[in-house]
Amino acid sequence: MSFIRKYTKLLQKYRYVVLAFWIVLGIIGIIFIPKFISATSSEFKIPHNAPSYIANEVLKNEFPQFANTTDFVILIRSNNSTVLNAEIRDFVYELNNTLISSFSSEITSIESYFFYINLGLPEVAKGFVSSNNRTTIIIINYEINTNKRLSEFLYFLRTILKDQAPKGYEVALTGEEAMYEDMHLGTEKDLIVIDSIVMPIALLIIALALRSFRLMLLPLISILLSMAISFFIMYLVSFFIAVFSFVPSVMMVLIIGMSIDYSLFLLSRFKEEMKKNTEFFDAVRKMLRYSGHTISMSAIILIFSFLGLIFFPVEFLVTIGIGAAVI
Repeated sequence: MSFIRKYTKLLQKYRYVVLAFWIVLGIIGIIFIPKFISATSSEFKIPHNAPSYIANEVLKNEFPQFANTTDFVILIRSNNSTVLNAEIRDFVYELNNTLISSFSSEITSIESYFFYINLGLPEVAKGFVSSNNRTTIIIINYEINTNKRLSEFLYFLRTILKDQAPKGYEVALTGEEAMYEDMHLGTEKDLIVIDSIVMPIALLIIALALRSFRLMLLPLISILLSMAISFFIMYLVSFFIAVFSFVPSVMMVLIIGMSIDYSLFLLSRFKEEMKKNTEFFDAVRKMLRYSGHTISMSAIILIFSFLGLIFFPVEFLVTIGIGAAVI
């Protein structure tokens, strides 16, 4: 008896057990989807043999006081007037007092035009104002060692800027961590766009091809299960290696594309057999024997192709390769 025949007989005999297994596994995976997205990182890790990485290690060893210091930059801009006025000055001093009172141990310094003018350093102060005096910056240097505390600080800072920013001025926050946070939020929005736009279009295409509502449900189930299980696996992977923030978006695109593509191959063959009045499980067996063989070979080739990315020295390419392979 061939492997396919044995396999379909086992499926027929234990179909309810198999169904229960996938339902339970899918529910577990769905629970971990938001956890995986939250566990992703936007930190770009430099290869250890890169000159900048070696220089940074020297900095840590020789000048540890500067090793973990980074900064946020607040930009204040006016389209039609100077920013060197009492209103902006009061806002800067109020912001300074609020931040120091809440994060005194983490903030190493706050630099501004008004502070250097107050210290009698006008030449230094000029570096914080644009040539037309319509834009100024505030640099907040900080040393925060945990991601949770950094997220709290970033949320606190953005809340202050939103609630207390002077009216009539454009106030914006930038810096590496602020951009990383925006990339993380952008990933979540990408997934929403993919789910709400791309998936219905893909399902419409397969519905037109198969002309069967019941068969159309199978690719949808395949997409949901693939997403739940692969995101769960990548959540476990995130404990051992930093998963880059746009990996979920890449995985979602591949999940939809491959689920629709492979489902179309399999279900087209199944429908063709059913039109010949083939018995149900015999139609399944023939579907797996012919279309299933082609799809299996294609999947194996893709898996090894994606896993080839793990040999790159750049970590974010490694996580893309792992994420693409597990789907």
